[in-house]
Amino acid sequence: MSTEPSWTQPWKPQLNWKSPAGQLLEKMVQALPADNPWRVVVFGSAPLQLAYDAAFLSADVDLFSYTGDPAPYLEEARLLEGDRAFYIDPLQRTAFVAPDGWEGRIFSEEKAHVTLVFPHPIDLLSSKVQRMDRKDFRAFELVRRATGHPTDEEMIWALRLMLNIFRPSFDEENASNVRENVKHLWREFFNREIDIPAEIIRPAVLAKNAAYRPSGEGTKNLLSDL
Repeated sequence: MSTEPSWTQPWKPQLNWKSPAGQLLEKMVQALPADNPWRVVVFGSAPLQLAYDAAFLSADVDLFSYTGDPAPYLEEARLLEGDRAFYIDPLQRTAFVAPDGWEGRIFSEEKAHVTLVFPHPIDLLSSKVQRMDRKDFRAFELVRRATGHPTDEEMIWALRLMLNIFRPSFDEENASNVRENVKHLWREFFNREIDIPAEIIRPAVLAKNAAYRPSGEGTKNLLSDL
C-alpha cells in the first residue's frame, strides 16, 4: 500500500509491481536492449494504478523515452496496441503537458537497465484537464480518496503553471474546451464556481511579469492574449 505523497516535495510512493501496469512495465524492461541506459517517463493513469489501486484500469500505459525509441522493441515483444488488450502506447515527449517544474517532483525507480520515471499526482491530474472525460474525473476521485488531495488551492497553483493551455492564440478550440473542463472540474470536484481569468490566468501572468519584466512592460499585452 502506498504512503501519502507530499504535495510540496518530490513524490515517494510504494508502487505495486503486481498490478496490471506493473507487470506490463516489467515486460517492457525485459524487451528493451540492455546496451542502452533507458530513461522512460510513465504518465496517464498507470502511475495512479501502481501507487493507489490495482483495480484502477485503463486500456494502455502511456509513456515516452528520453533515451531512444522503444517502439521497435515493444513491437517485437508484442506489447503494443493490436497485439494485446492492455498495451503500451509509446508517445512523443510533447504528449505529456504538465505544470512547469514537474520534473522536480518525480519519483523514479530503476529496473535493471531502465529508469522508470513517474510524475507526481498533481502533475498527472493537471495533465488531464485538457480532456476530462469520466475516467479522468475518476482519477481525481481516486487520488482524493487515497491522499485527501488535491485541494482547491493546490489545483489552482498547478494550473497557473500551465498557462499556455488557456491561450486561444495557440489553439482556440482547445483553449475553449480547457476552460469548460476546468469549470466542470470545479463544480463537480470542489463544489463551487471558478473565475478562471481572476483566479488562474491574471495571477499567473502577473507572476511571470514580476519575474521576467521588472519594469512592468508588456503586462497589458500578456493579459490581452489570455
